[in-house]
Amino acid sequence: MRTWNDYKAHVKSVDAQARGDMEQVEEIAEIVEKITESDAIIVMIHGEHSCMTSRGIKKPGTLTTTVTYRGERINQDSDLRQELLMLMK
Repeated sequence: MRTWNDYKAHVKSVDAQARGDMEQVEEIAEIVEKITESDAIIVMIHGEHSCMTSRGIKKPGTLTTTVTYRGERINQDSDLRQELLMLMK
C-alpha cells in the first residue's frame, strides 16, 4: 500500500505544472496517470491565460478551459467521458 510520501513528489510536480501555462495540462495528466495507475483520467484546467490577459487581445477576465483525456478506457468509452465532463461542470 502506498503512503503519502510515495505521492509527495508527484503532488509537488502537479502543483508546479498547474501554476504554469495552460498547455501543460498534458504533463499534469501524465503525472496523475502515474500516481493513480488509472485507465480513465480527465484533467480540466479552467482559468485566466496570460496570453489572453497581458498579451495578444488583452482581455482581462477572459477564461480559458483546457481538457485532456488519458487511458485506454476513457478513450474508448464516450459515455464515461461525457459523464465525467458533466460532473466537472
